[in-house]
Amino acid sequence: MLQKQYSLNVNDTTIYVSEPEGVTGCLPGLFYFAASGKNTLTQEPFCQPVEFINRYKIRVYSLDLPYHKVNDDTSLAIPKWIQAWNQDSNFFTLFLNECEMAINHLIHLGLLDINTIAVAGLSRGGFVAHQLAAKLSLIHTVVTFAPLTSFQVFIDDKNVDLLQNEKILKFESNHLVDLLSQKSIRLFIGNKDDRVNTDKCYEFFRLLVDSAIKKGIKSPPISLEINPSVGHKGHGTLPFVFEKGMNWLANQLKLDLLPSQP
Repeated sequence: MLQKQYSLNVNDTTIYVSEPEGVTGCLPGLFYFAASGKNTLTQEPFCQPVEFINRYKIRVYSLDLPYHKVNDDTSLAIPKWIQAWNQDSNFFTLFLNECEMAINHLIHLGLLDINTIAVAGLSRGGFVAHQLAAKLSLIHTVVTFAPLTSFQVFIDDKNVDLLQNEKILKFESNHLVDLLSQKSIRLFIGNKDDRVNTDKCYEFFRLLVDSAIKKGIKSPPISLEINPSVGHKGHGTLPFVFEKGMNWLANQLKLDLLPSQP
């Protein structure tokens, strides 16, 4: 199905949109984070999940991650995040508030079905997806690929200042588990991801499941799939993994397939 891509502005925030050509009205929505909003929806490899979910009747939205404007050097983004946190900046809280404002704006416009909202993320975008899902109770479905869950993995990175743990601790994904463990969550990671650390992702998964069990959920809809690592530092994600994640999400949201192109 052909896709129409455009952007909407609310205050100083730009919302990037991908929707099926010719489809109007209120639709389920996926908020997907990876880099700049535009690149997330249009640039390889970030856009691969979008290409797979485009088979379904859903709109995909994205926003620029902090320090990820189209022309920014994104290799400097994580050091800038850590530097900002160490200087007591509330930039990330403000970013999450922007995301919430964007969601409310889309609901108000009649574009976004309030009952069918999901989030997804790739790498640092996975970190953002976890944070946003923890913040907003109306998000029930989460899928992340090679997600960053802990900034402790950057302590030995020569490009990143030593973390001041007490200032960043509240942003560790492990501290979100009680807010996330009643949601449907699927995580994908490589078996030797030396960028975001496979063990950190598994630890996050186990804490999610333990939290759900403690709440009386006998069979928590929380899963982790570990595949052979590929790419630089084992941090790549193959297309079949993106496809599997998007098909899982479509099943969770009960999305309708779009007509096939001739």
